Amino acid sequence: MNDDLRPVAKRVESIEGKVRGLSSTVGAVAGGVRDVQSSVTRLTLKLDSVDLAVAGVHGAVSDLENHQETTLDELRTLHTEFLEYRRRTELARAKQAAQTELIKVRQELDTTYGHYDRVRRSAIGMLQAMDAGLVSDAAVRGLSEELMITTPEYWLAPALVAIGGWLGEDRGLVGRAVTEAARRDPDKAALFFILVLQRHRREAAVARWVERYLAQRDPLALAPEFRIVLDAATTGLLGAAPQVMIADAVRRWATQLGTYPHLAEAQVARWETMLRGLASPAPDLPGLAVHAPAWKRMAELSRRASVFAGGLRFLDDVLVAEAPPDQSLVKRVDALLERLAADFDREEAPFRRQAERLMAIVEYEGDAEAADAARAATRTSDEPVDLASLVSDAALGGADAVAVPAPTRRLAVALSGNWAAEAVRRIGDRLAEAQPQGVHLVHGTWSGILDESTSVEDLALSVREHHDQLTEDAVAAVRLLPRAWLAGVAGVLAVALGVLALVNGFVVLGVIAVVLGLAGSVFASVEHRALPGRRDRAEREGILAAREAEKAIRQAGDEAMLWLDDFERALATAGTLRDRLAAFTP
Repeated sequence: MNDDLRPVAKRVESIEGKVRGLSSTVGAVAGGVRDVQSSVTRLTLKLDSVDLAVAGVHGAVSDLENHQETTLDELRTLHTEFLEYRRRTELARAKQAAQTELIKVRQELDTTYGHYDRVRRSAIGMLQAMDAGLVSDAAVRGLSEELMITTPEYWLAPALVAIGGWLGEDRGLVGRAVTEAARRDPDKAALFFILVLQRHRREAAVARWVERYLAQRDPLALAPEFRIVLDAATTGLLGAAPQVMIADAVRRWATQLGTYPHLAEAQVARWETMLRGLASPAPDLPGLAVHAPAWKRMAELSRRASVFAGGLRFLDDVLVAEAPPDQSLVKRVDALLERLAADFDREEAPFRRQAERLMAIVEYEGDAEAADAARAATRTSDEPVDLASLVSDAALGGADAVAVPAPTRRLAVALSGNWAAEAVRRIGDRLAEAQPQGVHLVHGTWSGILDESTSVEDLALSVREHHDQLTEDAVAAVRLLPRAWLAGVAGVLAVALGVLALVNGFVVLGVIAVVLGLAGSVFASVEHRALPGRRDRAEREGILAAREAEKAIRQAGDEAMLWLDDFERALATAGTLRDRLAAFTP
């Protein structure tokens, strides 16, 4: 080998050795990579196992949540069923307790007041038998005396003895029995004898008992049945003398209660409410509706002021109402007599009410709230009422306004005269304060006021002059528009430039300039010649608008005068209504 190549060969050998070493290193690295790949593969498998495990856990959790929700639903259902079971148990217990208590109350009623029931049944039967003439006087007297012996301290027993003595014409017995009945319960005894004697047309005796009955009445706390007595008196059912006595008594009481401010104020408020209900619709005034900005307020004032005419119609209706024979009133009087005879004694009533409530609780399966609500819905009010409220009910129409006889209503209106007049005065004063001094009218940009210092003719002239000025301004505003001036000036300049261009040899430019200039000049000329026509049109439109405005304002002005006159008359009607109320007699 050439000596010169030896270094190269050594260098090559060296490189080959390094390559072999590098190959060994690469092999080692490749082995390591394979190990890493193997580890990654194993790790991937483990991660897959973990994912499967997590998925299993997630599924288990979902199953647990579903199971928990199902359990909660079952618990809710169980709780609801438990509450329902507890309520049924409580209701059953309450029903049983009510049944037990009802037995005790009935035993107490039978023991202490059982004989009262016999008296009540006998009284109703006795009255019906007397009306039919089916029993002898001796039988009535014998039964009444037996009841008197077996029923001490009960007012109805001596009252029945008095009836028996009256049939037997035993005045001494009648006097003693009446005195005893009145001692035991003066209110019920007096009303009972009034109704019984009224049935048999004993007017003088009725009058004596009416006097006693009225003396025992408190006008601040009248029993509900007093309305029936009042109706019977005003219609003459009790006779002439009782009619006068009761009418005088209620007049005296009404005067007395008039000194109680709170009672008077309450009745005045009721009359105000009633009068407001008599309002008529506002008048149809289309001109004012369009040209009066305050028309809505004016319409409301008209409606409110119409109540006075409505009040006069109300009084006319009350005065002309006839009072035909009221068979329903006769039935109500008889029903009152039977109710009075069947009414519970004062000491007995609490037990009877307790028994009624207990029976209702049993009927509603132990539900006391439902039982009380049902009783409240069907129970008629036995609360006493003051005469002022009773009179207003009869005059204005309470819950049973249809059943108020015409004579009772006339008397009630007469007694309510002061309250009604005060209500009229208050409404009138408020309307007088709100009365407008004039009517403001508008039409486009024009406005004017119709009052004592102006007339409809003044407003018509004013709106005509206003529109004449508008027309004059509109005609003056018709002039050559800036674009027409600009077109004319530009046209002249363009023609001049075009001629100059043609002279200097610029033919195309000159022709274009001349054409454009002529077009601008023609446009300006056309606009100028159109000015007289436009001015004539503006003048005609202005004249037409002035006529329409004058016509509209004349109509609105006439309606405004009508409204002002009607409102003034309505306020004057308030005084007429007060005078009618002061002079109203039944």
